[in-house]
Amino acid sequence: MYVATMKYHFVEGSLESACEIWRKAVLERAVLQKGFIRGFIMTSPSGRAIAVGMWEDKSFADEFMKTGVYKDLLSDFSTMLVLNPVHEAYEMKHYLEK
Repeated sequence: MYVATMKYHFVEGSLESACEIWRKAVLERAVLQKGFIRGFIMTSPSGRAIAVGMWEDKSFADEFMKTGVYKDLLSDFSTMLVLNPVHEAYEMKHYLEK
């Protein structure tokens, strides 16, 4: 399983709005894509957030990125970001859910 993360740091007071924008711009589109497994965003009181997308493999995530979703999201976040987002990718090795 391929796991893509994006770390965001938002301007004070914009965290909730940014998360709603992310939900609509990314999550609602990703769920319709082939190979998508799970997505979520986690936040901290400091205005930081980590978005996580899980895919069957990297090729599905790459296809999703070709839709322009990231470019659109950055445009929507233009006045909300303190720093540029930081992307990281991982391979899921072990997973357990109760």
